[in-house]
Amino acid sequence: MNLTSYRFRIPLSLAVVAIITALAFSLAVAYQTYRNIQIEQQRTGFRLAHAMEPVLARAIRHDDIWLAYSLLREPSGAGKINTGFPAPFLVLLDEQRHIFASNQPEHFPLGVALADLHSELARLGSESNRENPVVQWRDGQLLIVPVRSADAQVGTLMLGFSTGVFWNRFREILIGAAPVIGLVLLALIGIGWVWGQRIIAPLTSLSHCMERIGRDDITRMQCPTYTGSDEIGQLGQRFKLLLEDLRNKQALEEQAKTQERLAAIGRMAAGVAHEVNNPLGGLFAAIDTYRHTPSRQRDPDRTLALIERGLQQIHTVVSALLVESRLETRPLTHQDIDDVATLVQADATTVNKAIHWDNQLPRELPLPANAVRQILLNLTLNAVQATPPKNKITIELTADDDALQILVSNPGEPIPPAILAHLFEPFQSQRPHGTGLGLWVTYQTVTQLGGEIDVESQARLTRFRVRLPLTKTRTKVA
Repeated sequence: MNLTSYRFRIPLSLAVVAIITALAFSLAVAYQTYRNIQIEQQRTGFRLAHAMEPVLARAIRHDDIWLAYSLLREPSGAGKINTGFPAPFLVLLDEQRHIFASNQPEHFPLGVALADLHSELARLGSESNRENPVVQWRDGQLLIVPVRSADAQVGTLMLGFSTGVFWNRFREILIGAAPVIGLVLLALIGIGWVWGQRIIAPLTSLSHCMERIGRDDITRMQCPTYTGSDEIGQLGQRFKLLLEDLRNKQALEEQAKTQERLAAIGRMAAGVAHEVNNPLGGLFAAIDTYRHTPSRQRDPDRTLALIERGLQQIHTVVSALLVESRLETRPLTHQDIDDVATLVQADATTVNKAIHWDNQLPRELPLPANAVRQILLNLTLNAVQATPPKNKITIELTADDDALQILVSNPGEPIPPAILAHLFEPFQSQRPHGTGLGLWVTYQTVTQLGGEIDVESQARLTRFRVRLPLTKTRTKVA
């Protein structure tokens, strides 16, 4: 699973948002519940204090300690706080702030001044006021309520509540609400995941379709696109337009290739017509001359010789166009390269040009010998004819386990770009009396052998490179 994909990132993000929202909501509810418990505890304490106030005031006025003690011990609860006092604890002070009664007499002895017994409680009691009778005390709250009789304060009632009471009730509420919160959280995660998958589905489909570009036939590609008015819909519409543009571009490229092929065929047909019409014109002229010549002045041998040379020229042109489809299977040897070197050496010497052969064939190769000889011969003779006198042509042959590579390099004027673009088409020649078929035949032969041929022509150097694979031809040689 690729977590960097938006297919998972968006649903996971929604799920995380749902979890954070649920947790934040739960914490807010928990805090508010905690505050409600505190407020409820304070209200309960105040109601209790106000309910006991008349009786406690009468007990103080009549010095009835037992009445006060009996009243204070009833609301006692369980639980400890850090001071060791049970909670809640209730302490009744008289006007001199001595302990008059308490629900925990073992901790708050009667008649003892509160300041002498617990200075902190005495300080908090003195700091309280009617506007804020609730003060925080260590791990709990302290309620300080004045006890009045006939609009005169006769004592003070102190009620202490431990936070342990709050947390116990808080845990009870959380434990009761936990299953509901868990179910809501799971529902939010599930909804977020499904919703995220639906949001990302158009982008996923668009991504898969984009991956097919360049791999499948674009003219047959059918990609479902999202047609909404949002950003994804706009992206889908743009992608649809892009596909149409690519289809149109491919159609134009195919049309251009077809036109180029037709143009090449037209050039070839024109070349063939030109090369054949020239000798045909001479043949017709020879026959017409023979007919109009008086019988006694006719020279049959001369006329037949003219006709034979014309037909031979036509035969040469047609034969050059008929590249053999089945290549002979005699393997290529080192001696075959030496034979080609011997054949072209005389032509090179005649025009005062040198040929350097770098023949590195290590062994017999599974390539048709005559075909390779013809390729090498055509390229070498072209290099000899294109090289200025007193210059050197370099022929390099190397082979490995995969292919034979031939490099033919010669100095001289570079091939013009207009000719270079059509160099391997028939009847494309720079020489005044050339047929322009040598390189075309070479190209056809290299192609039949499953190889590649290319040319590089720049300032004062032209290089032909031929690569003939061995793996594709072993079956033919075997």
